[in-house]
Amino acid sequence: MSNLMLNLGVMGLNVQGEKLAAIGNNIANSRTAGYKNETVSFAEEFSVQRGSFSNGVSRQSGNGVVIAERNKDWSRGVIEGTSNVANLAINGDGMLPVSHQGETLFTRAGDFSIIEDAANPGTFVMQRPNGAALLGATSQDGDPAGAVTFSSFPDFFSVDSGTGEITARDANNQSVVTNEFIAIHRFANPDSLVGVESGMYQNVGNATRIDASGSTLLNGSLELSNVDLAKEFTDLIVTQRAYSANTRTIRTADEMLQEIINLKR
Repeated sequence: MSNLMLNLGVMGLNVQGEKLAAIGNNIANSRTAGYKNETVSFAEEFSVQRGSFSNGVSRQSGNGVVIAERNKDWSRGVIEGTSNVANLAINGDGMLPVSHQGETLFTRAGDFSIIEDAANPGTFVMQRPNGAALLGATSQDGDPAGAVTFSSFPDFFSVDSGTGEITARDANNQSVVTNEFIAIHRFANPDSLVGVESGMYQNVGNATRIDASGSTLLNGSLELSNVDLAKEFTDLIVTQRAYSANTRTIRTADEMLQEIINLKR
């Protein structure tokens, strides 16, 4: 029985440690643009069948706890206005496609700026601080057709909130943008996306794109994290106490084993 208690205590420490790590990550990213709160849920490990009692009731015992799910809360964070017209926020569900290190990824973080394209001097792209370039399309709901590109730095820039069409003109009122639509990519099962870095996700083939009507774009705005700090600190205290309780289980089991060992002396 003491060995079982030790195992159960260790399992409890492991899962509570995982939850503490998730809470710590949420708190650390409470001001990160586009960050989505992570939740951890538990499930009872399968019960061990140990025969039956005299009244016919099955004799079962719990076998510990495991991580059931680690999910993202995809609800929208607070949207704040910024002084950068190239910043983008999605009002609703969905993500923006970006190109990063040769891969097409998806993100809610719209911290873009219009900068000169290092690979094509004289042209400009919309790029995040980590180098991810915004991918545009040739129609409102089209697939990515390459980076949103400007043949010169735009004197005027705006994004239509409904269609995602970019209007960018130079000082002579001439259009300077190609791939001028920003198509919002909405997924039926976003939890199947694989997190990469900097709030970007990879679609490994399990996330199905669905209609994104109802979601709109806001330029000159940025979506912040959806972390609720008050809730995270409450969860932190509760999880810490659960962690401590599991250490108590291990300590008690150890004391019981010592009693058994002392019997042999």
